[in-house]
Amino acid sequence: MIKQVADAVKAKFDANVALKGALAGGLWFTQAPQNVSFPYAVFYLLGGTRDEIMGTAEQCVKNVDVQINLFGNLRDGGSQIAELSTLCTDCYNWVALTVADYSSVFVSPEGLPIIQYIDDVWQATCYYTIGIEKT
Repeated sequence: MIKQVADAVKAKFDANVALKGALAGGLWFTQAPQNVSFPYAVFYLLGGTRDEIMGTAEQCVKNVDVQINLFGNLRDGGSQIAELSTLCTDCYNWVALTVADYSSVFVSPEGLPIIQYIDDVWQATCYYTIGIEKT
């Protein structure tokens, strides 16, 4: 399931012209290369839960927690990272994903993006819960 969800998150990014065009360094799963170009993003699968509805243990909604971190290095007071966080939420908030072997139930944003300036790098963090059901 991890590979299928990671592939679905990446595929949604690849299909989104605005976000993909804005992130010169791309979107990476768990770790970006050492010398990646700014701006870029890294996403993580943090874990998840199951909502059993009825039937067997496999007949449930699996809730996968996802974190997307955006990184930018422009000294612009946060304008670029704020725009990137908007593009990220436009791409992922309440969309359907194509997850191999699963039906996409929802992609729920968990709060507003968090924007910080740490070690001369602007960072925004977006959290999601992705609900999927085995087909």
